Amino acid sequence: MIKYPKSLKKGDTIGLTATSSAVNLEKVDKAIDNIEKLGYNIIETESVRNPNIKCVSNTPEKRAEEFIGLWKNPEVKMIIEARGGEFLMETI
Repeated sequence: MIKYPKSLKKGDTIGLTATSSAVNLEKVDKAIDNIEKLGYNIIETESVRNPNIKCVSNTPEKRAEEFIGLWKNPEVKMIIEARGGEFLMETI
């Protein structure tokens, strides 16, 4: 199924996930605060705040499960990767 993006509106929900590396929590908190000040809601997956163990945010299976959960959630209008790409291929 192909989803084409629509323009975001204030009050829309953005999904935040980490399908690759773990992230700097201070920077994530600041980014979330800025996004919320713009009028958007954030749904954050567990892996975003998972400790940085061997450079990845979680197991490949868990990262894929979290992304798919956001993708299927009708409330989520956009998905943002908190960081990465280096380990993203493991989730496929």
